[in-house]
Amino acid sequence: MKNSRAGELIDAYLMCQLNTPDVAAMDAYEKRMVTLWDADPARIVDFLNDTCADGSGAEAAALVATLPAGVFNSVIIRFAPETSQGMNLMLNEKLRCTEQFPFAPTSETVIALLRARGLPEFFVEETEQKLAALRDGCLGWRDVLTVPAPATFGDYPVLILSGDFDSITPPALAQLAADQIPQATLVLVPNATHSILGNYGECPTALVQRFMATPSAAVDASCTAQMRVPWILPDDALPGSWQ
Repeated sequence: MKNSRAGELIDAYLMCQLNTPDVAAMDAYEKRMVTLWDADPARIVDFLNDTCADGSGAEAAALVATLPAGVFNSVIIRFAPETSQGMNLMLNEKLRCTEQFPFAPTSETVIALLRARGLPEFFVEETEQKLAALRDGCLGWRDVLTVPAPATFGDYPVLILSGDFDSITPPALAQLAADQIPQATLVLVPNATHSILGNYGECPTALVQRFMATPSAAVDASCTAQMRVPWILPDDALPGSWQ
């Protein structure tokens, strides 16, 4: 599955005008969406036809019917409610509060810099509101911002994918995590950045699918060799070079 196809489905899903007239209907919609993880395409098509008003989900439904199984998972990850059991979408906020917020400048400093540079007041106010929300959220996490120790990890197989060019979680940090987890296998994905699954073709997805099917089996990552782009220097010296 190519990245463009998953992105195409997300774009089509955004055209869906939800038929959720009240809070109860929205709650039912969200609960139904989460049950569609790895669902058959026919169930997903029914879901889109039922919940998207005036046929606004027709394009997404047509794509689901032609794309590989599991592609709708990319929609669920992005749009499922944060309170859904098993989704753990707020884990990213916990990591942000642990690794970024303590080292960031104060909101007062940021706002003063924005105003000093003459940015529009509406932008300054929006930024101030976002920073306040981040601060309040991180204060809510403060009692659970503990550093995990190896003894807290379960002794079961873990697969870690890390992109060669991931600037958010560099390979060195992935290696550090793998070193701390008893049964971790680290696979470096050539030429990849962040968010590997669904964005770098069939190889990483197949790796994960095989691992989930038989976690105790050795991980065969040989397909990643075909993802590496060779860097070839020109035979002749470049113009103006000292050679």
